[in-house]
Amino acid sequence: MTMSTATNNQNLQTEPMFDANAVLNAENVKAQRATEKQQRAKEILDSAFPLDEGSHQDVTNYMVYYCNLVACFADGRLTSLKNPSQFVALAGHKLEPDSILLKDDQGSHLEICLGARQGLKTLAEITDVQLESRTSLCTQSQSSHRYWISLMECGAKGDPIAHSVEKEFTSKSGDEYMLNRYC
Repeated sequence: MTMSTATNNQNLQTEPMFDANAVLNAENVKAQRATEKQQRAKEILDSAFPLDEGSHQDVTNYMVYYCNLVACFADGRLTSLKNPSQFVALAGHKLEPDSILLKDDQGSHLEICLGARQGLKTLAEITDVQLESRTSLCTQSQSSHRYWISLMECGAKGDPIAHSVEKEFTSKSGDEYMLNRYC
């Protein structure tokens, strides 16, 4: 579904992604409540990118093994995404990625930024979850801009932070995977 808004003879189009209520819930949690932000971010992952078994809430580590994202649990169990094709790329080393890039069925990306590993029994720390948002200004030439909205970081007034930056990853097959500012 595409939403349009007319402004000065220009149409602003945005592509909705993910469960809007889950995103709003995560954004509404105050910055000082990091544990609750972690929980809400993992709820979004469980909703949009469910695991084959278990919950992102209980994952102690993520790693990449033979082009597959593997989630590890404290009891030694391993699982993958219910839809393995949703994992597209990573930044960092396959055994200890700095971030993981997932892609939903509509083609929108979500980046999971991971903290330092604390041990085999400690839950994985998610330092940020960034949602891709694409906007288009329809004029004589089509121009689309890619923004990344942070669910964990907030501005001074508690508003979510949006960045328009290029991101570079390694695809699950080992090739370069670039996401430019413009779509």
